[in-house]
Parts: sequence; structure tokens; C-alpha cells
Amino acid sequence: LHPIGLTAFFVSVGLLGGEKLSGILVQLRKDFFPSLMLEYALWTPFDLAMFSFIPVRHQLLVVNTICLIESVMLSYIKSNGISLPGHESHDDDNKNEKAKKE
Repeated sequence: LHPIGLTAFFVSVGLLGGEKLSGILVQLRKDFFPSLMLEYALWTPFDLAMFSFIPVRHQLLVVNTICLIESVMLSYIKSNGISLPGHESHDDDNKNEKAKKE
């Protein structure tokens, strides 16, 4: 479900923010896979640890806390992009656009 939810996040936040579909697709191409890997890196070990060590009565609170952290991460990625070695970030795109205008 992560790929579907992540795609829905990028598209819905982009559309609600007034972005054009072409801009949303560009961001999806750049940020989808790194964001998905980040989600898997967050949730897989967390789920293993939670179901092993956290009592059932506290699991909802712990999951909600991790969901808050995930929301902050996704909001940051949506605003700033995610930088991987060898890939351009959104800041690089903005610098390139400013340089072209000058």
C-alpha cells in the first residue's frame, strides 16, 4: 500500500497547492523512489520492533507518533525534494532556473 499512498500524497498535495500536473509528475519522477525507500527504511524495522517489544495497549500511541514523524518527513520532501548522491535536488533546479532568467 505504500506506493499507492505515496503517489496519492504527492498528487493530492501538489494539486491542492496549485501545481500543474506536469510539475507534479516531474517531482514524482525525482522523489518517488527515494521517498519509498525512506518509507520502507522507517516502517520495516519499526514494525518488527513494535510487534516484538511494545505492549498491545501502547502500540496505537507508538504508531501515531511514527506517523507524525513520517508526515513531517514527507512534507519536507514535498517542499524541498530529497537529495541522493549523484542526483539533483529541487534547490539545484531553482538555481538553474534563476541562472537561465539572468
